[in-house]
Amino acid sequence: MFPHRRRRRHAWTFAHTWAGKYLTHNGTLGENPNGAQCVNVPNGFWATLGVPAVVGNASEWAGYQDGHRTWLPWSSELAPVVGDCVVFRVGVADPDGHVALVLDGTKTPPFSLMQNYPTGCPVQLCELLQIGVEGIIRLR
Repeated sequence: MFPHRRRRRHAWTFAHTWAGKYLTHNGTLGENPNGAQCVNVPNGFWATLGVPAVVGNASEWAGYQDGHRTWLPWSSELAPVVGDCVVFRVGVADPDGHVALVLDGTKTPPFSLMQNYPTGCPVQLCELLQIGVEGIIRLR
């Protein structure tokens, strides 16, 4: 759908624009009524590429796919790529789930962008620890 180089450039521009700020706009869905949520990060990034937002809490994103995205269940052989949305398992500490946007899958661990983890944190760059990952939503 989008060449790797274009996606990488868009991802890093998006990261530099939002790092340290609160992203309340939820992609093509508009303002998130719950404020700065983790789903705003991938939805906001996808909107820069013209891809519509995914609805719902992160806990509802496992298994999601549509005409723009494919669901890939997690395995140790799966290598995340720029623009992937990593979906974490729902747990006691995360009853609403959590997602992060991959900025660089060539690093170990991969480098990502997320928000509201821990609760209340603005958009931040971080290493993506692959513990508790349920799968990846990848752009087609």
